[in-house]
Amino acid sequence: MPASEGNCRVTIPPGNCLVTLTAEGYRRKTIFLQAVKDNILLEEKLEKEGSSLRQFAEIGTGRQPKSIAFSPDGTLMFTALLDGHGIDVFSTKDFRRVKKIIIPEPYGSKRGFVEIEFLPRHHELWVSQMTTGMVHAISLHNLEYTYSIPTRGLWPKVIIADKEENKAYISNWVSHDISVVDIDTRETTALIHVGGTPRGLALSKNQDFLYVCLYDTGNIEKINLSNAKVVKSIRSDGGSKRHILLDPATNYFYVSDMYWGSVYVLSGDTDSIIRKIPIDHNPNTIALTSDGSVLFISTRGPNHPETYLRKGPRFGKIYVMDTATFEIQDWIWGKNQPTGLALSPDNRFMAYSNFLDASLEVYWTGLN
Repeated sequence: MPASEGNCRVTIPPGNCLVTLTAEGYRRKTIFLQAVKDNILLEEKLEKEGSSLRQFAEIGTGRQPKSIAFSPDGTLMFTALLDGHGIDVFSTKDFRRVKKIIIPEPYGSKRGFVEIEFLPRHHELWVSQMTTGMVHAISLHNLEYTYSIPTRGLWPKVIIADKEENKAYISNWVSHDISVVDIDTRETTALIHVGGTPRGLALSKNQDFLYVCLYDTGNIEKINLSNAKVVKSIRSDGGSKRHILLDPATNYFYVSDMYWGSVYVLSGDTDSIIRKIPIDHNPNTIALTSDGSVLFISTRGPNHPETYLRKGPRFGKIYVMDTATFEIQDWIWGKNQPTGLALSPDNRFMAYSNFLDASLEVYWTGLN
């Protein structure tokens, strides 16, 4: 059965059968179907010939896996479930689920788990829960819940901590502010108001400034952390800035913009946009290799005309960008709305979540 970027309709006889998918430029795949009945929908993808990326595993998760993260030692993967209960945990030895971390009541049944941050010095993982305004701490020793911190904001999303793990910063989507948390005392000590809907956060190279992506205006605000004041609003061409990462070697920030389907390069030396790179529909999470040479970009693909919570007209893709040239050097198909994205500490594995399929996919990167 030849495949394409769209849908193929074929007639399959009832019972058990083998279906082979082929397309020019792609690797052939054969699928065994058991007890076939009429009018089944089979969603599958092929891997490109010549790609350096090789699929290693595909794993089922709870509903709406929003983010994914490798543990600092690379032995575990964690995914926060937006429409599920808590966090799914997988071993990177065999990529099987080893635990579901359930947050106790009154929080666990409210769902809405979004982003993850590791605090290695404290041996903790933090996860934000937007529906409760809380951040929850998980012990990395035993993967058990330990405590919760009120952010004092509405709909917390991204969490980042400074290198010393003294302070953590949390973007609050609805209340348009940033929570400042004293990690040792476990208290939110301040709220910093910003000029729009904040999501992505990144600290400057010297950690004196916090850069905040504003999803509704497309601006990037720079906050002086010594006085908690916004000192600059970096404007581009509007859009919906979502995720931001710093490469300390070049002092470049990489920023995804879902509206414009692009990645922007922001110079930390001049606080100016120096490059706009068109990618694809709805780029969201990005991940940078430890040497800063390669940027991985998760794109959801075009939305369904009615709502992004329904499957769009095609699968999303993961792109691989050479940061020396800002050129795309490779890409692979995801499935329905690739969203969370992460690299293992040794850069050997890249993993992403298919938001609408309740699944994770893991690939060898060909690096290291």
